[in-house]
Amino acid sequence: MPFLKMSLVLSLTLLLAGCINISTRFQPDDLAVKAELHGEDCVPIIFSLGAGTADIEKAKIGATRIQPPAQFHEQKRPTGQSIIREPENITKVRRVEITDIMILFFGAKCVDVVGEP
Repeated sequence: MPFLKMSLVLSLTLLLAGCINISTRFQPDDLAVKAELHGEDCVPIIFSLGAGTADIEKAKIGATRIQPPAQFHEQKRPTGQSIIREPENITKVRRVEITDIMILFFGAKCVDVVGEP
């Protein structure tokens, strides 16, 4: 039984030895801008090799909503049902962040943009 526990601990140590998750912010957050939308653009890393550019402009275009839409993002139908428009591109940036994620031989380098339309 002690051999089984020791082998489990050793195998988990070896598997997790190559894991990283690092985020870097380039500037302080602009607190005047709401955190409504989140966009990211990633470059894949396979067997520790990767090529490409993680683009901030692509991240701003492919944004998804992280907060419920504000009143100016809604339109009211006469019956009282809400129609929510599709998220717009990020035009006001709150935060830009670079994230490195690696698990053994695979990973990604991403640029994350948070802001509002």
